[in-house]
Amino acid sequence: MTNPSVLRKLESGFYKVVINNDKVYVPEREYNAHHVFLVGFSKAEINLYGSKVRGEIDYGFIPMIDFSDEVLSITSSKQPRIIHKYEEKLKIKDHMLKGESKPLSIRISEETEYIVSVNEKHVYKGDNIEVKFTGFNSVLNMLIYPLRIIWIYVPHGYINLSQGKNTVKIEVNEI
Repeated sequence: MTNPSVLRKLESGFYKVVINNDKVYVPEREYNAHHVFLVGFSKAEINLYGSKVRGEIDYGFIPMIDFSDEVLSITSSKQPRIIHKYEEKLKIKDHMLKGESKPLSIRISEETEYIVSVNEKHVYKGDNIEVKFTGFNSVLNMLIYPLRIIWIYVPHGYINLSQGKNTVKIEVNEI
């Protein structure tokens, strides 16, 4: 039988996953995960600042959940095919990058500051990173502890990235 809290979450339209550093909350329970792998979500907001990770990820259905060896996988039954040949229509100006890419790959890693790499070649740096994302066929792979590395893969997406004094803001929409 399905947990009533899961049904309440779906009645509101979304199955919500909340990430607070290495704690991951889903309607049924809390997980202590160092690695989080998410596929098929409809919306995600991730914030990285200092050595902290905060995020909310929404699914429009009850996803499959697997947890072993501090790795939490929350996925749909449909997995995107990963390709590494990029077709880009990106405009790069000053501290901004926007446009379409097929596929779109974003890697965020923490060193003395966060380093954002788009399609393995466009690099931006900042102390704070804000990511807003919509899509249904994408992958979000997060190593949370002891390192902070996030990889986002979108089969076909539109990106709007801006770099301020200390913050990199990234908005991604799956096409």
